[in-house]
Amino acid sequence: MLRRLSVENYVLIDKLEMELDPHLNIITGETGAGKSILLGALGLLLGAKNDGSAMKDAARNCVVEGTFDLSGRDMEAFFAGNDLDYAPETTVTRMITPAGKSRAFINDLPVQLAQLREFGTRLIDIHSQHQNLILSSEEFRTSALDTVAGNGELLAQYAAQYTRLTELRRRLAALPPADAATRSGSASRAKSSRLPTSAKGNRPPSRKNWPYWRTPTASARCSLRSATPSMPTKPECSRS
Repeated sequence: MLRRLSVENYVLIDKLEMELDPHLNIITGETGAGKSILLGALGLLLGAKNDGSAMKDAARNCVVEGTFDLSGRDMEAFFAGNDLDYAPETTVTRMITPAGKSRAFINDLPVQLAQLREFGTRLIDIHSQHQNLILSSEEFRTSALDTVAGNGELLAQYAAQYTRLTELRRRLAALPPADAATRSGSASRAKSSRLPTSAKGNRPPSRKNWPYWRTPTASARCSLRSATPSMPTKPECSRS
């Protein structure tokens, strides 16, 4: 849960600090009052791409900082997997320099934007107009079904097995050419052992494949010569 939000030098905001209640918080205002600007600052904090127009004063850093209460969120595995220090009250900072460079920190430790985005997706959902269209996403429906069914442990096992399979495939593809040829020969022998008998030469081929059953060429014409009654007919060939 977001407990505090600090915004400095962002769009129209020079400096702003908000303390949020653990319960419902409502921000109201007429069109142009800056509600969307706060959402933009929050998106920047959660890893959104900097479009270059974030700074109010181009000579100063733009800084957005938020404090999150992680109690009961089961975020310890994320911190351990990303080599970060876990704290029930975690501070996230996003800074944009005048040169346009972006820096991000979780509990004062630098992180990549991909890590920041993953962290944000575990904590906050931002719902906007037409957000209901996400219901047409198969990935979202599958994720919701897994959440309701409590398939977290099963998904973790699947991810581990898939990671191992990917690693084994990579190692297999990296084998030297000699080993690759051996694998190819083994595959050919295995394929040959599955061929039917006639295809392996244990049965004579079809007569249509015999060369002497083919129609003779124009250079070798054969004619039958009649023999005497006591002798059988035999072929006689002449060449043009």
